[in-house]
Amino acid sequence: MAKSAQTAESKEEKPALSYDDAVRLATIAESQVKGALVKALAELGSPELVRGRLDEPRVKSQSSLDRKAKERRWTSQQAIEQCEDLLGMRMVCNNLQDVRRAADLIELSLKTQNLEVERKDYISQPHPSGYRAIHVRTRFPITVGRCSLNVGCEIQIRTLLQDAWARLSREDLYRSSIPKRLRLQFEAMSKSLAEADAIAEEVRVDITRPVSGKEPGENARISESSLAFIYTRAFKEEPPSYLVEWMLKKISDARVRVDALDTILQDEEFFKLCQARYQETANWPADTSRLLEWAIEELLHGRERALTLARTQGQRDWEEIEAEYQSEIRATIPADWGEFEQELENGSLDLLELARYYGVAKECICGEDLIEYDDFIDAVQEHYNLSGDEAHTAYNTILTELNGSGYEDADGSRLCARCTHKMNKDD
Repeated sequence: MAKSAQTAESKEEKPALSYDDAVRLATIAESQVKGALVKALAELGSPELVRGRLDEPRVKSQSSLDRKAKERRWTSQQAIEQCEDLLGMRMVCNNLQDVRRAADLIELSLKTQNLEVERKDYISQPHPSGYRAIHVRTRFPITVGRCSLNVGCEIQIRTLLQDAWARLSREDLYRSSIPKRLRLQFEAMSKSLAEADAIAEEVRVDITRPVSGKEPGENARISESSLAFIYTRAFKEEPPSYLVEWMLKKISDARVRVDALDTILQDEEFFKLCQARYQETANWPADTSRLLEWAIEELLHGRERALTLARTQGQRDWEEIEAEYQSEIRATIPADWGEFEQELENGSLDLLELARYYGVAKECICGEDLIEYDDFIDAVQEHYNLSGDEAHTAYNTILTELNGSGYEDADGSRLCARCTHKMNKDD
């Protein structure tokens, strides 16, 4: 009897998803996608070169989803399940080189999460309209209660000029009755901007061209050739020209010998110390341009100055990425309490991301995410300047949603209920 019941239960069809359900699941997937994008930003290249920025994410509107369903003859349920860009995100980079590298890094980051990734290159083969970008698509499996969905996600990576064209042309190109003359004008504009991107790419390629070095003689002074040689020996790659010029300028008139710098570049323990200082705040290892800078700092001013520089730069690089991330979260917060309350009750707000934004998210030693309920509510009330009866109503509303969110109340502790029970039991 139990076996029959179990079989019947396993064959039970999963419930149909409403649009509001889909929004809630897509919002949860958004935080996972952001993790991949922030990681790509952090690894995009030297912090002395412009990395890129994240645009505000968006979940496809009900009307857009209905329009896609009509175009492809899908049911509403099929549209939710099969839409490849239910969740859309965008990264805008300085130039073509960064766009391609960002796409590679994002793809790699997603694949390390065992996700299948599809890539469309509209730069090598522009859309007939003139649109240019690289699209990376994947699906995030998200389950909350009995609701589950492989959330279709599309990440668009563009240059500044490609993004400008897309924004300028979007409103007009999406009109069904756009005259052919106007379409041709947009195509011409796209080609002109592509030519400008190509010129910017030539400049970028020139300043990042690898510099070949030549083994210096005994007691030789630092030069472009000797610096390139010892850099290549230390890091197994030739340095870009901008880095060589930048470091030569940093050394300036100091009478620095090649063998002294070479010795530091071969000192693995020194770099371990520097990386440890850097990663006290930054959540990723520094690139080789940083390593070279720390080596020169030690040569010119001593080890402690180099370690201090590593820690300072780690803090600065983290703050830069964190500020970008915070601005993205801030952009998703509803403008007023009424809108916040509505989105809260229909499940379209990511409570954990908001808790992180407000600084009230915790993590148990087992990795379980926790939220300080009272601090969260206080932060929302302060954000919307609520008082009196409105603040009281907001307290009850938010508390109800937090209690049903699946996130435990940290309540001044960093342990979840399971770990607390286990530790008490062990005692």
